[in-house]
Amino acid sequence: KYCRSEIGEEAALSAVPAQNPDELKTRHELFLSIEDYRERKGELPWQNGLAPVSPMLAEADETGLLTGEELLKIRHLIKLSMKLKDVLGSEKEKYPVFSLMTR
Repeated sequence: KYCRSEIGEEAALSAVPAQNPDELKTRHELFLSIEDYRERKGELPWQNGLAPVSPMLAEADETGLLTGEELLKIRHLIKLSMKLKDVLGSEKEKYPVFSLMTR
């Protein structure tokens, strides 16, 4: 209901509790950094309608085929991930925790 895409919904549903206080602190710092970034500079790059590619890749592993439409979805996902990496990477000085997302 509150996710922008199926990928976000899958990530939210598969989230597990932090394993220790350090991991919890890191997650909290990441959340606060993203919120601060959004307040100062607006939303991070996003593309509505982003589709998970795992099912397509699993089927392609069996059939050896991807349709043009499936390849286009994969292309959109890769382009978006590159944009996010660029934006987050350019802000690592102010938000060092972003380096966790740009490895």
